[in-house]
Amino acid sequence: MVPYNSALLLLAAVIASSSATSFFELTAQEFQTFKITHGKEYQNHVEEIWRFNLFKERKMKIAQHNERYARGEVGYKLGVSRFSDMSEAESRAMTGLLHSAQNHTADEAVTMTEDCGDLPVEIDWRIKGAVTPVKDQDDCGSCWAFAAVGALEGQIFLRTGKLESLSEQALLDCSDSNFACEGGVPNLAFEYIQSVGGIPSAEEYPYQGEEKNCTAMDYEGHDSGYYAFRRGDENALKKAIANYGPVSVCFSVYGDFWDYRKGVYRCGEDKQINHAVLAVGYGTDPMEGDYWIIKNSWGNSWGEDGYFRMARNQNNTCHIASMASVPLL
Repeated sequence: MVPYNSALLLLAAVIASSSATSFFELTAQEFQTFKITHGKEYQNHVEEIWRFNLFKERKMKIAQHNERYARGEVGYKLGVSRFSDMSEAESRAMTGLLHSAQNHTADEAVTMTEDCGDLPVEIDWRIKGAVTPVKDQDDCGSCWAFAAVGALEGQIFLRTGKLESLSEQALLDCSDSNFACEGGVPNLAFEYIQSVGGIPSAEEYPYQGEEKNCTAMDYEGHDSGYYAFRRGDENALKKAIANYGPVSVCFSVYGDFWDYRKGVYRCGEDKQINHAVLAVGYGTDPMEGDYWIIKNSWGNSWGEDGYFRMARNQNNTCHIASMASVPLL
């Protein structure tokens, strides 16, 4: 007869082994679903194993974070995303803001630091019809073009009442002061649009996700320069959104932001600005406090249907108010 204590140890070992096997099998099945969902294809078996290991690590970090979310320790939840089989370096390639050009906004900065008490408590330009559907920059560091185009689309709507999707591809192909999928700056895009008289519609000049030859087309959207708002001033950004509409903003993307699923995000580290997006509103969550509503360019399966909420009035978290601008019509 097997001693009682030995039997318990044997049973525990069997259960542990079974659980480990089940966890591996479950993760392997989730990885297959992930590949199908996001259209992932790998060059060979070696890369597939490497990607699977990255995926497992990411799943564990997501589970650990979401345990903290369930306990109310953090205000945002994570989930598997298109980035969940990618290294940090690969993920960063999906940003594309040229940090070295930040100071380009200095001379045109508009100071808006007065009291914001007379502004709307909350605003969402999506509801007002000033925001086109979420777009996808694909595997290209073209966030700068999407942020610039989104701001211009909003300005044209506010001026004409007509919302039309404009061409990011025209900026990738033709804006020589930017570097297509290697990065750029929204303000330089505004300057290019001003210099040539506009950009065509997205229908006429569709997005390709890589730089092509510049093609001359009829212009739909134009601007006459831009306003840049006081760096690091969240009151200035609030007033800009309330008074001007959707605003191009830039911030720092690192760590767990890639797998953001929902909630009010807050940066855990103070790092370099590297991503351009479109602030389309602001509001307040009863539990997590004030937030910005921001449109990303990673498709509508990411985040909150392609959007995320960033903590507001939290010491300019992620540098969200450090590089904001709108085009002038």
